[in-house]
Amino acid sequence: MSTVGQRERHTQQQVLRFFQDELGYRYLGDWKDRDGNRSIEEDLLRYGVHIRPPEQEQTAIAAVFSDMDAEIEALERRREKTKQIKQGMMQELLTGRTRLVPSKAGLIKDADPEHPRAGYVPGWA
Repeated sequence: MSTVGQRERHTQQQVLRFFQDELGYRYLGDWKDRDGNRSIEEDLLRYGVHIRPPEQEQTAIAAVFSDMDAEIEALERRREKTKQIKQGMMQELLTGRTRLVPSKAGLIKDADPEHPRAGYVPGWA
């Protein structure tokens, strides 16, 4: 058996193990006898090679996305509460239960004498 190319093959195996174990690439097999075999498979490089981050980095990424989801949920709850407050204010004003009347300071709410600037609209006098 010839030893020509054995060192190169050993080096290739080391590189292959590095790409699989350290960088998270998947091995697509030995294609040396495949029809149309080329040294570089452009489509695989462009579309089929995916690097998997180390587990510690994956955990950190998951934590960031989890925090973002929690923040989005909190903002959605706050938005819904604000919409409900707005709806209630519209009902109060449109039904006449609460009225805005002119005053020297602008508009004030009739219904809340303890807070004279409640309902104040700048520029309306």
